[in-house]
Amino acid sequence: MSEQQKTGLLELDGNRGGTVRTISLELDKSGNDPRLANDQIQRFKLREGCLLEYIGARGPRGQEVRQIIHINGLTPAEWAAREEFTRRTAIDPLERLKLTTS
Repeated sequence: MSEQQKTGLLELDGNRGGTVRTISLELDKSGNDPRLANDQIQRFKLREGCLLEYIGARGPRGQEVRQIIHINGLTPAEWAAREEFTRRTAIDPLERLKLTTS
């Protein structure tokens, strides 16, 4: 079993887990795309479209993600500790922003 470091985009399959799509111009589905278990998705708070750097290998059920190295450029611990964007509080600017020039 040979392990390789790869990069791909996460596509979620509902409650069944997800697939990591190899980055290409088309992002076509392939039988070689590794599967990511639902428990890994929940543990690391992964969302659709996350850019994953991972170590993948062929297992008994096809390609599998063995270890996640980075999620959107952050370590898995850093990513899991981040507050979800939709839960943040919007703050209106106090200064007026001038977008035009004379």
